[in-house]
Amino acid sequence: MKKTKKKNEIKRILKENPAYKKILLSSTISAFSNWFSFIAMLIVLEKITDNGFEFGALWAISGLAPLIFSIFFGVYIDRFDNKKSMLFCEIIRGILVLGFIFVPLLPNNISLVVFFFIRFVMGLSSSFIQSVRQVLVPELVPKNDLVTANSFSYSITSILRLSGASIAGVLTSIVSINLVWVISSILFIYSAYIIFTAKWVAINKKLNKQKFIKDFIEGLNIVKSDRWLWMVIFSSITTGIIIGSYNLMIVKYVSEIYEMEYYGTSVLYLSEGLISFLLSLWVASSGFKFKNIKMYGVMYTLIGISWFAFGFSGNLVEGAICLGIFALVCAFVGPIERSILQTQVQPNFRGRVATLWNFAGGASIQFGAFYTGAIISYFGTNWVPQMTSIFQIIFGIVFIIFVSSEKLSKNKMSLLEPGK
Repeated sequence: MKKTKKKNEIKRILKENPAYKKILLSSTISAFSNWFSFIAMLIVLEKITDNGFEFGALWAISGLAPLIFSIFFGVYIDRFDNKKSMLFCEIIRGILVLGFIFVPLLPNNISLVVFFFIRFVMGLSSSFIQSVRQVLVPELVPKNDLVTANSFSYSITSILRLSGASIAGVLTSIVSINLVWVISSILFIYSAYIIFTAKWVAINKKLNKQKFIKDFIEGLNIVKSDRWLWMVIFSSITTGIIIGSYNLMIVKYVSEIYEMEYYGTSVLYLSEGLISFLLSLWVASSGFKFKNIKMYGVMYTLIGISWFAFGFSGNLVEGAICLGIFALVCAFVGPIERSILQTQVQPNFRGRVATLWNFAGGASIQFGAFYTGAIISYFGTNWVPQMTSIFQIIFGIVFIIFVSSEKLSKNKMSLLEPGK
């Protein structure tokens, strides 16, 4: 009986909320296309650059530039029609991704500029549509089902992260790389079509449009005035620092610490990705929430401790166990953070808060990568997990103290209290 109930929870939400079902399908196809084109993009960049410095610099700049601009998107997300915004972004990406076919054929300097332009605009579109979807979910799903909906979305993200890049890697090895761009374009356009067919009643945000700067500052003030939102933003920063070191450490530990072939990286990615997928799917299907809010603080602390422990792993098995625990605890807190943003913020401010959250996470990932390089240079590879996890451990302890305060205990969020 228990199993049936868990399975039906997801089915029920998808059946009762057809617009959400279509938007979820659209975001799944779109996210797969993003990961699918990721490897091919790196291959093109390698072809058009002359040395490692050019390769790294252009990749970093073309990725960072859209992130910097994305912090200002919230004002426009709160002003524009969500459906039209998503349609526009998907069509733009569907057209632009085909431009990568011609990049290697252009003269050297022009190819670098065109590559930067395409990736920059696609990055802007991706950041914009990601925030719009974040804002849109509470309009499509009842509040009581938000944790389940976000957990299910989190589980899909986990499996797409594993499958998209892997399939693209195989395709680029056996067929023309241009086929990857064509398939990606078709997927983005199909995603746009699904959005076009989705129907829902948009919330009347009753915006009092002001000058851009005033609207932007108003969004910052919303975060400043709500300590729950502080916690979510700080979490994105501390977790982002770990993520910034994550990929590099997996490669480094397999080659330097475990002293084995690179197939070990696949084992580590699978151990983390599959557990993340399966557990978040269970959280979604069961509608699970901790009864005691402090448990989320414990989970935050365990994220840091599991990454800290990975630093002491001496072989593949120990590393896989540490990353498995890491994935397990992340699966509990990720969906809740999204639900807090969706329920604690009024509809006409959600875009500005969501983009600030995305920016904080993205910027901290870049800082984490830079910080990782500095640690390796001065202290060595073994110290990276310990020195990047300490911020997360401290945050988890602060979160426990935060929710234990007498003032907050009288004003607990209904979202985190036991469901029916």
